[in-house]
Amino acid sequence: MKRIFHFLHLRQWLWGILIAGGLVFLPDTILAQNTVAKPTVQRKKTATGDNPKEGYLYFDHILVYEYTEGSQTREFWIYVNPRSGNFLFSREDTYAATDEMNDFVVAFPNGDYWFCGTTDETGKKTRLVTKTQDDIPNAVVQPTAEEKKTQQETFARLCRPTGHTHAAGPWTAHEYRLQSLKTAETTLFSVAAVPFAVYPLYNFNDLNADAKLPGFPRMTYVLAPNQLLVTGQGTKTVLAEDGTIRTVSCRLRLKAYEPNVYHAYYERYALQKGVFYKNPD
Repeated sequence: MKRIFHFLHLRQWLWGILIAGGLVFLPDTILAQNTVAKPTVQRKKTATGDNPKEGYLYFDHILVYEYTEGSQTREFWIYVNPRSGNFLFSREDTYAATDEMNDFVVAFPNGDYWFCGTTDETGKKTRLVTKTQDDIPNAVVQPTAEEKKTQQETFARLCRPTGHTHAAGPWTAHEYRLQSLKTAETTLFSVAAVPFAVYPLYNFNDLNADAKLPGFPRMTYVLAPNQLLVTGQGTKTVLAEDGTIRTVSCRLRLKAYEPNVYHAYYERYALQKGVFYKNPD
């Protein structure tokens, strides 16, 4: 099937709340087979596990998600260091063929993102450092204080807890029902309180970059900083080869949160000049 736009209902309604005057649809994500990353030998590191002297950031856990679109199901991993609050998204395990240039992307709690792997004109792989501010390349457009307040009030009015809970890895997730802004339809999603901030994860799909996560709406500002989306469901409209429009079901589900080591050797990538940069130590 050919894709024409992403129509995940949970995403649609959240974006209807967040964007005044219309809906915004995130770029589609290609389903691909997950590849397991091989951990490297652990070396001397700081309290968070990072080792600036040897030029790597340390990650020791993964969020394992399953995304189903119609009859296709894909598992993808998001690496996290719960002590530093850093996230890592890799081409092999996370965003697959949506970005064939960058080997991995690191997200920091302060809004910085490192894109590692793009080749410059000399053939060297680079590290592009961006930030979620309007004056920085690849930035997320930040709403004003009044816009944030409106978003939060609208979300609170349309979203109600169902009273149901379920296990989500080591955490307990609470289920909510979200009312559509324009129809009588509702959808269910669930979130869990986790010991690290998740806004860098929610902002990832809004960056001006090819790499995308499947099924993730932007829930920054409407959820608390430590509320992690663990389930979401809806539908997606696609254009078939015969020209007909079809609707397929979509579902996002957190399968596990478990130990898994990844060393991100950022010093192997030349820092791109003229871009905002903050040393991790």
